[in-house]
Amino acid sequence: MTYTYLIPQVPTDKDHIQIGATNLAIKLQIKDGNNNMNISSASTLTMIIERPNNTLITGSAALFTDGTDGIMVYYTSGSGDLTLAGQYNAQAYIVMTGFTGYTTPVHFMVYENLPLTEE
Repeated sequence: MTYTYLIPQVPTDKDHIQIGATNLAIKLQIKDGNNNMNISSASTLTMIIERPNNTLITGSAALFTDGTDGIMVYYTSGSGDLTLAGQYNAQAYIVMTGFTGYTTPVHFMVYENLPLTEE
C-alpha cells in the first residue's frame, strides 16, 4: 500500500504517519510566492529529511506529474526511514534552469504506535 502525504498542509486524523511506515509518498509542492513553481526542467531533485534526533535521510526525488504543478515526490524506502516519533523536517534541493538551491524547510509529525499486549 502506498500512502501519500503532501506537505505543507493542514493535517487531519487521516494524515497521521506512524513509526515504521513504508512506501510513504512524501510530496513537496514548490512555490514561488503564491504560485506553483514550474520544476519540469529540473536536472536534480533531492529530498532531505531531518529526523527528530538530527540525523538525515537524503534521497533522489522525482516529478510527481510533469513538473508544471511544482510537486516532487520521495518514497520512503524501508522501515528504517521513519523510526522515531516526533517532528521531522523536509527540504528540497533543486537544480534547474534559472534556479539552483534549497527550498524553505517544512515539517511533519510521526506518531508512536500503540503497544501490542498479550491477553
